[in-house]
Amino acid sequence: MKGVQAFVGHKFILTVDDLQLEIGKYFFAPTYYFVMYSHDVSGICTYLPQDFFQGDGHLFNQNLELRWRRNRQQHGWDILLLAKGGDYTDRGFQPLEGNWRCLDRSANFYEQTNKRFPKGFRFLREGGEEVESDTIKIKQRYFYDHYTYVVHFVALTVEE
Repeated sequence: MKGVQAFVGHKFILTVDDLQLEIGKYFFAPTYYFVMYSHDVSGICTYLPQDFFQGDGHLFNQNLELRWRRNRQQHGWDILLLAKGGDYTDRGFQPLEGNWRCLDRSANFYEQTNKRFPKGFRFLREGGEEVESDTIKIKQRYFYDHYTYVVHFVALTVEE
């Protein structure tokens, strides 16, 4: 595999306001969001859903994917950053151990009527307007350790 240098790091955030500020730092057009609730999924959205903090979520664009997950024991959110290049330690991220590289691959989305999503899988603009899935150009980015070549994370990214 021939990948490029990558950054994989984590941090902990205590409040909803801090989580929203952190998410806002990584908006670069085009950016998409995906939130998984206990009863539903948001679908791929061009906007941050208002109740983003009630589920596990993803923000992704050409540069990175930011994931957040509620940590009920510590009363906050665990944040994982998967980025193509760069060093995010100055933003409070602690790097995960490894010699990280990433590699982009093509991806296919489920059709809106796929049976894995009984309520349908949606692609939404702000205001709830549906978007055709083929207008969103998405790829996968594999994050692997350069020494072992084991893929540890698969992130979504936007085609350049």
